[in-house]
Amino acid sequence: AKFNLGAKGGFPFEGSVATGKIGTQSVVIPVDLEKNVTLLHEFLFDEAGYVPSETVKDNNRFSGEKERKKRDFIFPGRYG
Repeated sequence: AKFNLGAKGGFPFEGSVATGKIGTQSVVIPVDLEKNVTLLHEFLFDEAGYVPSETVKDNNRFSGEKERKKRDFIFPGRYG
C-alpha cells in the first residue's frame, strides 16, 4: 500500500502548546483546547469561522486552569 502525506503537523497544533522536559522526558502541554479544536475543524473540513461547542468551551476553561498549574510547575517563571 502507498500513502501520500498532504500536510505535516499534529494535534495539538504548534503555537498553542508549551513544550519542555521533565527529567529526560519531553512533554507537550496544550494551552488552548478551544483554539486547537477550531484549527482542527478548519484543517479537516476546509471551513473558516468554526465556533466550538459549549462543551469544548467549558472543557477549555477547566483544562486551561489545570494545565496552567502543570505548566507553571514544569516551567516556573517562564509564562506570565
